[in-house]
Amino acid sequence: MKFRNHKQTGLASTGPLLHATRMVQRYSFHSCACSILLACVLLLGLCCSGNAAGKLDELAQRGELVCGVRSTVYPFGFINPRTNDLEGFDVDLGKAIAADLGLRARFMAVSSLERIPALLRGDIDLIVAAMTHQFDRESQIDFSLTYFMDGQRLLVRNGQGIRSISDLAGKTVGVTQGSTAEKNLSAIQPNCHIREFPNYIASFLALKKGLISAVSTDSTILLGLKAADPNPYLWDIVGAYMSDEPYAIGLPQNDSAYRDRINYALSRIWLRGEYMEIYNRWFGAGTPTYLPTDWKMEIWPGQLKNADSKGTLRP
Repeated sequence: MKFRNHKQTGLASTGPLLHATRMVQRYSFHSCACSILLACVLLLGLCCSGNAAGKLDELAQRGELVCGVRSTVYPFGFINPRTNDLEGFDVDLGKAIAADLGLRARFMAVSSLERIPALLRGDIDLIVAAMTHQFDRESQIDFSLTYFMDGQRLLVRNGQGIRSISDLAGKTVGVTQGSTAEKNLSAIQPNCHIREFPNYIASFLALKKGLISAVSTDSTILLGLKAADPNPYLWDIVGAYMSDEPYAIGLPQNDSAYRDRINYALSRIWLRGEYMEIYNRWFGAGTPTYLPTDWKMEIWPGQLKNADSKGTLRP
């Protein structure tokens, strides 16, 4: 008996056999596609879950916390000319956070423009660099609890007749690139001219040379510029606060476990009294940047229940 193929018989070209053949082919294709799709979903889920817990695991394996800090903003972050080391309020806070996590602290200098890109690239683990918690920045990074409150004012040369922002009409004001100062100034005094500089020291130098009439940024940074100058009596900080500037630590997005651990560390540092020790070291009585404060850090509900009468957290 000879077996003939479907071209010879015509059975597979039309009719029920063709329909069944196509059904099998379609089922096989869809089954394969679903399997591939399921594998991709599972792989994506594994990647996402790995990222969610990845930063804390990464830090534990590495044994150090890399903090992005400023190097030109006294007293938050600056280079000590005698030791060439980074020092300042933010540097000391970074050390305290690292210690609470059981890690070594390492510091990398970042500018206003570079700090967020450095975090996004993974060059640093967090930003503690006198950075305002701003809604626009939440499209790129997450933020910790507020750890410092400030507001924007003006630094001017004494005797120039500038006492408030209303006196700046037609005058040029220096701000730092990547800061919130330009937006605040433009909204309150649209008749002033704004000139951007790469850092606060450059804007202060322009003020000294008479190229601009004022420098505008957060009051504590202005205090630092004035205090570091050989002739601080030549300068005055004037005008009402034109903004609220809540400083917070910048963190990678979508890592709630890491963010919660940083917030917990901040709460513990506050409750132990360590925060005020750091604050008084840089802003307390007898310092060139003396700034009294009654500000209190937000503490998570339940944190105080775990503290003794001295504010020390129990395990």
